Parts: sequence; structure tokens; C-alpha cells
Amino acid sequence: MFARALKASPFLSIIFICALSFGVVYAVQSQRALRNGGSLTVNEFGVCQRVTNNNTSDIFIPTNTAIEWSLFRINAMNVGLSSCVVMVDAGDLYSCANVNGAAKCWGLNSNGSLGNGTVSTGSSVPVNVVSLSSGVSDISAATGFSCAVVGGAAKCWGENNFGQLGNGTTVNSAIPVGVTGLSSGVTDVSAGKSGSGCAVVGGAAKCWGYNLRGSIGDGSTTNRPTPVGVTGLSSGVTVISAGSTFSCAIVSGGAKCWGYNLSGQLGDGTRISKLTPVNVTGLSSGVTQIAVGSYSVCAVVGGAAKCWGSGINKLGEGTWNASSSIPVNVTGLSSGVTDIAVGTFSACAVVSGSAKCWGNNLNGQLGNGTTVNSATPVNVTGLSSGVTDISVGNDGACAVVNGSIKCWGAGSFGSLGSGTGSGSLVPVSVFGL
Repeated sequence: MFARALKASPFLSIIFICALSFGVVYAVQSQRALRNGGSLTVNEFGVCQRVTNNNTSDIFIPTNTAIEWSLFRINAMNVGLSSCVVMVDAGDLYSCANVNGAAKCWGLNSNGSLGNGTVSTGSSVPVNVVSLSSGVSDISAATGFSCAVVGGAAKCWGENNFGQLGNGTTVNSAIPVGVTGLSSGVTDVSAGKSGSGCAVVGGAAKCWGYNLRGSIGDGSTTNRPTPVGVTGLSSGVTVISAGSTFSCAIVSGGAKCWGYNLSGQLGDGTRISKLTPVNVTGLSSGVTQIAVGSYSVCAVVGGAAKCWGSGINKLGEGTWNASSSIPVNVTGLSSGVTDIAVGTFSACAVVSGSAKCWGNNLNGQLGNGTTVNSATPVNVTGLSSGVTDISVGNDGACAVVNGSIKCWGAGSFGSLGSGTGSGSLVPVSVFGL
């Protein structure tokens, strides 16, 4: 956190005095339910503000100041405010972001995954997703298709060979289409790598698309072109994450997973696949984040990072290529973790505002200026503070840093969004964001 003297107008000073007195900050317009709870708002001064479920408030204004109290926190960071990026999600050679409630994507555009109405090789700078210029509260990029929550409704675009757009067809769409039956009440959405989608609707879990390995969780292996309920998860679901052939969710604070389990990625101590949700061993409460990769999972539990499944570079416990069918502790991340993400070959976390990554580093996806693999977390160059969101794709990663986006790793098809097709071993700014 930054700690320098606040410079503000007298009117702003009154606001801060009131915050000291009452422990609350007034929010005008909620724009996004953040991954770790609460909402992003734009207040009466035109600045980005986050109010979380535990009365924590982050205000982003053009100063370099942070003031902390026990009941709430105000972070005033130098973000320039050309945009107010809420979240970023890295897919397979492309990424999407929620910027001031609008959806923008960049990188590979096969089958219309950028959602701008075209099908092309891609874009090295962010493009607007058609019809999603406001009201976006969540966004997810996978392999060839993406999904978003817009005004409480789920919409998807891109490839649709397994029915992953959820609109009852298998026809690709280069613009967003409504997911059947999910026109309201959606709070979280996730696009999976192999072509399945999942969402939280009124506290219930629903999934659709590819299901040959049981990733939809309805007790079958039949592909579903429209959403169906996940068995046993009709209430209490807060977060859901779809992977390549399996899925996981947070249910009343506990972690549950279902689908393919050859590498122990369901975390139940076995390597037997399950067509309906099972409890993750030892994670019955306190889980605040969960992220599914290709064959492994990571979660935040009481501020600590834990991972399980395939150990091909991603568990972070220090043993190369080991796998585990139950959660193991990520080395050095026993506290302060607020966000976590898993890709195909690596994983990353936000720890006390800094970014750390581990795993395979062939394309520089660890962001530390080298191509040396690491079985334990390493610091991402230049991202020692101000990080609020992080996401890992196939060969790269992106983070929201002080309201802007930085990406690193492979840059094919413009996937870093920097205006070139070049990769980078350290974070680079996404053009215009």
C-alpha cells in the first residue's frame, strides 16, 4: 500500500473526515461484483471506487495516497483514470477485460472470439465487443469462445461446436448471444477451455456445452446446448470455474469439483472421475477464490494459496512435476492472497497487492524477465504493489495494476494487447488500457 500525504480539495477532505467518523463510503452506481466480493462504483467525483462485503472501500483517484483503518480501507492510487479496469481474463492466445462496465478483447479472433462482429487472425489492440458497451459485471475468456454477465444476463460469443454459447445451437457467433434461460440473476460466469460454460444464477450452479468427461455435473456425459442444473448445487453457490474437462465451485464457503479426475484435479483424494460434485478434501469452509486450469486447481483459503491436481509445473509446492489428489500449500503463500489463477502450464496469485507466478516459463509467462521454470512462486517484475486482479492463459498472463492492464508471455496474434505481435518476458501495458 502507498502511504503519502493526501492532497485533495476541501470537499474531498470532508468526505474523508466523514469516512473516519462513520466507517463507510457512499457509492453511487454499482458496476461490478468483484471476485473477492463487493462492487465497483463510480462515485459523485467521477472516480473508481470498490466497496467490499466487509465494508472495505478502495477509492482510485489521481494521487499516491493510501489511508487505512481497522473497519475499512481507502486506497487512492495514481492510475491516470483514462480507464477504470475492473478485471481481465486471459484465454488461449487472446484476452478480454471489463473496462468501466464495457467489454473489450484482443488477440486471436478465430471463430469470432473477440466478439467484434468479425472473424480474422486477430487484433493486437483491444476492440469493443458488440453491444456490450455498458453493464458488464463479469467476463471470461477460454479457447475460441468467451462469456460475460451483462445487466444480470449471461451472454457468450465465438466458437460453438459443442453448444458452448448456450443458445440451443451449434452455430458460431462473432457477436454476443443470450444464453438460454439466463436473462437475469446471473452473478458469475466462466468459460471452459474445452468448450463448456458455467454460471451462478440466484445462488444455483448451471452449466452447458461440452460434457463428454462430466464437466457439466448433471450426472451424464451428454453435451448440453442449453444450461442445466448441476446436481446438488441449487443454492449457496458464490463462485464457479469451468476447466477443460472438469469444473469447480465454492458452495457455502466450501470447495466442490466434478468431472474428469485422472490427475486428481477433483481434490477428493482419488483419481476416479465423478459426474456430480464431490467435496474437496480439507476445504469445507473459508474458501474465497477458486480457479480451474487444464488439469489442476488452485484456491484461496483463509488468505492462503492451495493447489491440487496435475503437478506439471503448477502446484507451486516446490516439487517439479509432482501431482496431488488433495490440496497442498503453495510455498510462501500462507497469507495475504486475494486472487489466484491457473493456466495450462503456470499459475499466478495476487499477494498483498503484488503479483507472483510459478510453473513453466518457456514463453516468459512468469513475468520475471527470464525463461527459467520455477516450482515455487517468483515475483513478477515491476508488479510489487497495486495489483487487484490476475489471470493466466495458455502461454501468458495479465493483471490489473492500479486500474490499468499489464500482460506478459507469448505475444502471438497480438495476445498481449500492446500493439505488436511480440512476446515479452516482463509485463507490458495493454494499448489504451
